[in-house]
Amino acid sequence: PPSAVSSPRPPSRGGGGGEFEMQEMKFQIRAMLKRGIPSRALLPEKRDELASYVRETATRIPSPIPPGALADPGRLDGTVWRLAFSTEAATLGDLPREANVVLKFKDGGEKKVDYELEFTEKVWGLKRITAESSYTVDPGPLQPGLITMVY
Repeated sequence: PPSAVSSPRPPSRGGGGGEFEMQEMKFQIRAMLKRGIPSRALLPEKRDELASYVRETATRIPSPIPPGALADPGRLDGTVWRLAFSTEAATLGDLPREANVVLKFKDGGEKKVDYELEFTEKVWGLKRITAESSYTVDPGPLQPGLITMVY
Protein backbone atom coordinates (compact mmCIF):
# COMPACT_ATOMS: atom_id res chain seq x y z
CA PRO A 1 0.00 0.00 0.00
CA PRO A 2 1.16 3.55 -0.58
CA SER A 3 2.86 5.32 2.21
CA ALA A 4 4.23 8.80 2.44
CA VAL A 5 7.30 7.25 4.06
CA SER A 6 7.77 3.92 2.25
CA SER A 7 10.67 3.50 -0.09
CA PRO A 8 9.73 3.16 -3.76
CA ARG A 9 10.08 0.00 -5.78
CA PRO A 10 11.59 0.49 -9.21
CA PRO A 11 9.18 -0.10 -12.08
CA SER A 12 9.82 -3.15 -14.21
CA ARG A 13 11.45 -2.49 -17.53
CA GLY A 14 11.20 -6.07 -18.68
CA GLY A 15 8.96 -7.46 -21.37
CA GLY A 16 5.84 -7.26 -19.22
CA GLY A 17 4.18 -4.77 -21.52
CA GLY A 18 3.10 -2.48 -18.69
CA GLU A 19 0.67 -4.86 -16.97
CA PHE A 20 2.63 -4.84 -13.68
CA GLU A 21 2.78 -1.05 -13.66
CA MET A 22 -0.94 -0.75 -14.38
CA GLN A 23 -1.88 -3.15 -11.56
CA GLU A 24 0.51 -1.47 -9.12
CA MET A 25 -0.79 1.98 -10.08
CA LYS A 26 -4.41 0.89 -9.54
CA PHE A 27 -3.61 -0.79 -6.23
CA GLN A 28 -1.73 2.16 -4.81
CA ILE A 29 -4.19 4.83 -5.98
CA ARG A 30 -7.16 2.83 -4.65
CA ALA A 31 -5.38 2.49 -1.31
CA MET A 32 -4.71 6.26 -1.28
CA LEU A 33 -8.39 7.00 -1.95
CA LYS A 34 -9.57 4.50 0.66
CA ARG A 35 -7.29 6.01 3.31
CA GLY A 36 -7.92 9.61 2.25
CA ILE A 37 -4.25 10.25 1.43
CA PRO A 38 -3.96 13.11 -1.06
CA SER A 39 -1.17 12.76 -3.62
CA ARG A 40 0.34 16.04 -2.46
CA ALA A 41 1.02 14.38 0.94
CA LEU A 42 3.31 11.77 -0.62
CA LEU A 43 7.06 11.97 -0.35
CA PRO A 44 8.77 12.95 -3.62
CA GLU A 45 10.13 9.40 -4.03
CA LYS A 46 6.63 7.90 -3.80
CA ARG A 47 5.24 10.51 -6.23
CA ASP A 48 8.05 9.65 -8.66
CA GLU A 49 7.26 5.95 -8.31
CA LEU A 50 3.57 6.48 -9.06
CA ALA A 51 4.41 8.85 -11.93
CA SER A 52 6.60 6.14 -13.47
CA TYR A 53 3.68 3.68 -13.24
CA VAL A 54 1.40 6.22 -14.93
CA ARG A 55 3.93 6.81 -17.74
CA GLU A 56 4.49 3.09 -18.33
CA THR A 57 0.75 2.40 -18.35
CA ALA A 58 -0.02 5.31 -20.68
CA THR A 59 2.68 4.33 -23.18
CA ARG A 60 2.32 0.53 -23.08
CA ILE A 61 -1.34 -0.28 -22.38
CA PRO A 62 -3.92 0.60 -25.05
CA SER A 63 -6.83 2.65 -23.76
CA PRO A 64 -10.09 0.67 -23.51
CA ILE A 65 -11.77 3.78 -24.95
CA PRO A 66 -10.09 5.40 -27.95
CA PRO A 67 -9.16 8.86 -26.61
CA GLY A 68 -10.77 10.60 -29.61
CA ALA A 69 -14.08 8.95 -28.66
CA LEU A 70 -14.28 11.32 -25.68
CA ALA A 71 -15.28 13.92 -28.30
CA ASP A 72 -18.38 11.90 -29.32
CA PRO A 73 -21.60 13.84 -28.63
CA GLY A 74 -22.90 13.12 -25.13
CA ARG A 75 -19.95 10.87 -24.23
CA LEU A 76 -19.01 12.82 -21.09
CA ASP A 77 -22.54 13.96 -20.17
CA GLY A 78 -23.37 13.13 -16.55
CA THR A 79 -19.94 11.75 -15.68
CA VAL A 80 -18.01 12.72 -12.55
CA TRP A 81 -14.23 12.57 -12.37
CA ARG A 82 -12.19 12.90 -9.17
CA LEU A 83 -8.52 13.80 -9.51
CA ALA A 84 -6.68 11.16 -7.48
CA PHE A 85 -3.13 11.73 -8.72
CA SER A 86 -1.29 14.08 -11.00
CA THR A 87 2.17 13.75 -12.47
CA GLU A 88 2.42 17.55 -12.25
CA ALA A 89 3.21 18.70 -8.71
CA ALA A 90 1.83 22.17 -9.48
CA THR A 91 -1.61 20.72 -10.23
CA LEU A 92 -2.29 20.09 -6.56
CA GLY A 93 0.54 21.97 -4.89
CA ASP A 94 -1.19 25.35 -4.60
CA LEU A 95 -4.47 23.97 -3.27
CA PRO A 96 -5.37 23.84 0.40
CA ARG A 97 -4.44 20.47 1.89
CA GLU A 98 -8.12 19.62 2.49
CA ALA A 99 -9.12 20.23 -1.18
CA ASN A 100 -10.13 17.58 -3.68
CA VAL A 101 -10.64 18.33 -7.39
CA VAL A 102 -13.91 17.04 -8.87
CA LEU A 103 -15.13 17.54 -12.46
CA LYS A 104 -18.87 17.15 -13.05
CA PHE A 105 -19.78 17.04 -16.74
CA LYS A 106 -23.36 18.23 -17.20
CA ASP A 107 -26.09 16.52 -19.20
CA GLY A 108 -27.71 18.14 -22.19
CA GLY A 109 -24.99 18.29 -24.81
CA GLU A 110 -24.07 21.90 -23.98
CA LYS A 111 -20.43 21.00 -23.22
CA LYS A 112 -20.60 22.44 -19.69
CA VAL A 113 -18.61 21.22 -16.70
CA ASP A 114 -18.44 22.20 -13.03
CA TYR A 115 -14.85 22.29 -11.78
CA GLU A 116 -15.18 21.89 -8.03
CA LEU A 117 -12.84 22.08 -5.12
CA GLU A 118 -14.42 20.01 -2.36
CA PHE A 119 -13.03 20.43 1.12
CA THR A 120 -12.88 17.59 3.64
CA GLU A 121 -12.89 20.24 6.37
CA LYS A 122 -14.32 23.70 6.02
CA VAL A 123 -11.77 26.08 4.54
CA TRP A 124 -12.48 29.77 4.94
CA GLY A 125 -15.99 28.70 6.00
CA LEU A 126 -16.60 26.85 2.71
CA LYS A 127 -17.43 23.22 1.90
CA ARG A 128 -16.79 23.67 -1.84
CA ILE A 129 -16.01 26.18 -4.56
CA THR A 130 -17.42 25.65 -8.05
CA ALA A 131 -16.25 27.19 -11.30
CA GLU A 132 -18.84 26.76 -14.05
CA SER A 133 -17.00 26.19 -17.29
CA SER A 134 -17.41 25.17 -20.88
CA TYR A 135 -15.15 22.59 -22.49
CA THR A 136 -14.02 21.16 -25.79
CA VAL A 137 -12.54 17.76 -26.59
CA ASP A 138 -10.03 17.29 -29.41
CA PRO A 139 -11.26 14.39 -31.58
CA GLY A 140 -7.78 14.06 -33.10
CA PRO A 141 -5.53 13.48 -34.87
CA LEU A 142 -3.04 15.71 -33.02
CA GLN A 143 -4.16 15.32 -29.40
CA PRO A 144 -7.19 13.03 -29.40
CA GLY A 145 -9.09 13.15 -26.12
CA LEU A 146 -7.47 16.38 -24.89
CA ILE A 147 -10.09 18.17 -22.78
CA THR A 148 -9.77 21.95 -22.63
CA MET A 149 -11.85 23.87 -20.11
CA VAL A 150 -12.63 27.59 -20.48
CA TYR A 151 -13.55 29.52 -17.33
